[in-house]
Amino acid sequence: SNTMLIHKDIMDIMDKMLTDFVTATGHNDLVIQTSYRTEERQKEVYDRNVANLGEEKANATTAKPGASDHHTGYTIALKVIRDGKTYTLNELEGYDWILENCYKYGFIERYPESKVDKTNISYTSALCLRYVGFPHAEIIKKNNLCLEEYITSVKDYAFGRAHYKYTTEEGTSYEIYYVNGEVEGKTVKV
Repeated sequence: SNTMLIHKDIMDIMDKMLTDFVTATGHNDLVIQTSYRTEERQKEVYDRNVANLGEEKANATTAKPGASDHHTGYTIALKVIRDGKTYTLNELEGYDWILENCYKYGFIERYPESKVDKTNISYTSALCLRYVGFPHAEIIKKNNLCLEEYITSVKDYAFGRAHYKYTTEEGTSYEIYYVNGEVEGKTVKV
């Protein structure tokens, strides 16, 4: 659909990942179900889910307006459309490639089923992928973390103290540290 929007910085990366998926699996029926949403659109989605599911279930499955990853333009939700029917990726064989390899492109599974207690969002029928970049996606994948856990762990490596040092599978070394963005007048050396 020409109404699907994502952040321009991830367009080529996402395209490469989906092209590599088709090449590796032969499946060409994977579609982006949702992408960027304005706060107004998120309010529509949230209100519809409250009406259909009740407030408690809607809060467990849908981010409130202003708090959605979809506002960033870095999150996509994927489904499969085959023979006019919609399927989740875990309903069909061969789609696990996405979860096994998305980190290589800088994406993570945003709401892993095993991390509901940390994300406060239940596993949804569409696979939500969030672009976090390199090497963050690899660290998250290799350490079985969700984004909330990773952010919390990075805060232990504040700028000016010991930094987190990580070498990727391909041998590139990174030094990662946290900077409190709420401190005025802070200068960060990169």
